[in-house]
Amino acid sequence: MGEWHTYPKPELFASKAVQREVMDGYAAAFRKTPVLLRYPAGESDGRLAASADRPFGYHDDSFAWATLHTGKKTDQWFYQTALKAAGPGAEAKWKTHPIGGEIRPEAWGQVFDDKPGAKEIQDFRTCVEATHATWLMDSGMFRKNQPADRVRRAEDQVRRMGYEFHVPDVTVGEVTDGQLAVTVRVENRGVAPFYADWKPEYGLLRDGEPVKRVPGTGKLTGLLPGDKPRVWAESLDVTGVRPGRYGLGVRVPNPMKGGKPLRFANETQDADWLRLGDVEVP
Repeated sequence: MGEWHTYPKPELFASKAVQREVMDGYAAAFRKTPVLLRYPAGESDGRLAASADRPFGYHDDSFAWATLHTGKKTDQWFYQTALKAAGPGAEAKWKTHPIGGEIRPEAWGQVFDDKPGAKEIQDFRTCVEATHATWLMDSGMFRKNQPADRVRRAEDQVRRMGYEFHVPDVTVGEVTDGQLAVTVRVENRGVAPFYADWKPEYGLLRDGEPVKRVPGTGKLTGLLPGDKPRVWAESLDVTGVRPGRYGLGVRVPNPMKGGKPLRFANETQDADWLRLGDVEVP
């Protein structure tokens, strides 16, 4: 929805009534695609229409520069400060709607250095954990060749954004009357949940390829960092499969054609499937 300001001409900015009209229009038009707003705002905000109860996430456009609360009056517009002022609904927004942003241009690239040059640059990891950011823009990072250490640190740090699903344990039963009982526990070790309701799929695998796929019923949405593991209890129909020993895998495919699938943070995750164990089909 743009940067939601007319700086350096704030007097030209839209009235609250017009802001509400714009938000109403976006909410009506985008029912599946996530929409992010530049500034958190509560009912008491003097300039911005309240957004905490809207079906939108937030976009920190000065990430790692004006993200963390400083306590200075001149920094009231900083993201974390504005978020708190907007109220509990805004502070909890990350639990149901994605948070993103753009690394401040003055911090492009060097935000990932061991000792960033500008004193205004805030610690990247702290900012990620404070905002629960799922994605960020850094338009300057790859405009030119970067030092190898900077690239390595950038790759390490960006992995800390968003979800990180891990399966700590699995129980695989025996095939009885064509049904296979499977229990999978899933935990989120990241900083944010997964916001799309993608469905899991199980596969009986031979040489890494599925001989049968079975849709699962488990859900990932709403599984927050720090929650106790969510239990997926499944009864998989394996009728029609020839007797023999198979690998059992689970994956969460991307419903968008050509889209990248979700991957679990387990060593047994291959290019497509999370390997859960072996199954003997009688």
